[in-house]
Amino acid sequence: KIETGRFQLQAKPFSLANLLQKMIEVLKKTFQSKLLLIYLDYEEDGDEDYLALGDESLSYSMLFNLLKNACEAAPSKTRVSIALLRNDADDSHQHLQVKIQNIGVVPAEIRETFWQKYVSTGKENGTGIGTYSAKLLAQAQHGEVALAVDDDANNTSVSIIIPSA
Repeated sequence: KIETGRFQLQAKPFSLANLLQKMIEVLKKTFQSKLLLIYLDYEEDGDEDYLALGDESLSYSMLFNLLKNACEAAPSKTRVSIALLRNDADDSHQHLQVKIQNIGVVPAEIRETFWQKYVSTGKENGTGIGTYSAKLLAQAQHGEVALAVDDDANNTSVSIIIPSA
């Protein structure tokens, strides 16, 4: 529906912090053998619970895809950090940003096409639709995605911006 433009967003507030915590629990079990340190970094300030305005199940799929990729790409005994930030660009457009960072870099040959359909590298059963669908799911919720690779620091960051409630 999203690809063909027939999707209608029924945006509702949901806690992005809680959603990420649930995913981290699943990922810690899934990637137990890699001994990864997977953690969420955000400023807790009581009343505000990082409420996003979107579709919680679409957000789960979008973020889980990207977090799973980061865990798969991260070498054993390294970390996958998730930062949750408020981006108050201006008073009328407040956003939340999720920044996922892992050790290791996306190969140079696929950086330009990272968000495109069927782009995959180094994964035996990789279909190349994870990042593509994450981008679509972000856009369907009036959000966006970005990739940043730092060769010198040997890390990759994926950012997701989604409207806040």
